[in-house]
Amino acid sequence: MHRLHNKLRPYGIGGGLESLLIRPTQSRAKSSRLALQCCPQLTHQLFSALSAVRALPRRWHLDGRFGAVQVVEGRRRLVLSAEAAAAVSASFQGQSVTSEFLTPEVMRLLSQDVTLEEVPDMETETTCAREEDVDLLPPAADFTFAELFAGIGGFRLGLEALGGRCVFACEIHGAAREVYSRNFAGELHGDLRSSKVPAHDLLVAGFPCQPFSALGNQPGLQAPQGQLFGEIVRVLRQCQPEAFLLENVPGPT
Repeated sequence: MHRLHNKLRPYGIGGGLESLLIRPTQSRAKSSRLALQCCPQLTHQLFSALSAVRALPRRWHLDGRFGAVQVVEGRRRLVLSAEAAAAVSASFQGQSVTSEFLTPEVMRLLSQDVTLEEVPDMETETTCAREEDVDLLPPAADFTFAELFAGIGGFRLGLEALGGRCVFACEIHGAAREVYSRNFAGELHGDLRSSKVPAHDLLVAGFPCQPFSALGNQPGLQAPQGQLFGEIVRVLRQCQPEAFLLENVPGPT
């Protein structure tokens, strides 16, 4: 583990897999926002209805995702935009409101197992790293990696820029395989379950998200796609890489 970290440390990746060029500086509570809470079964319907009227802000913070859907004690939280929050709040207070956000479908869902709450709104200030903070010499990290559920090669693009060498990649989706093959040389394997993965320093994987997403009922490992997570465990046990990095949507714990 220390050997791989030492290789990557000059590139801003020492100790943990931190951002290379953009780093969070501080977070502070700026104000509060209103959010809806609902049961998992209503999440997809409510998310779709609110998204259709642009009632949910798209948010991303480097020091922790303040996503459109959060898991809170088994329920789902959807943070509202300021404009939508005003209309929804008035509706919950029993006021007669006409608003583009309060469509018949939204009103139908709000009458079910949905509550309104106030949550802190975190504002993150970010700065780009100064040139003197980053080693700008040509990549020479010299490590190997395997890319499972490779998609179109996002992990590979970043890791090769740091000097990594891909020794194995697999992807089963046809369109993704086509894009990947156009951009990267070498063999792209298909079904991981029938593939033998060679030794490597770092394993990366973006395993299927549908069984784990907070937008669904989260069958997890009980779903056929969810069971593919076991293939990652198999490769980790067989190859014993120095480190691994997994990517997925909000929901897996």
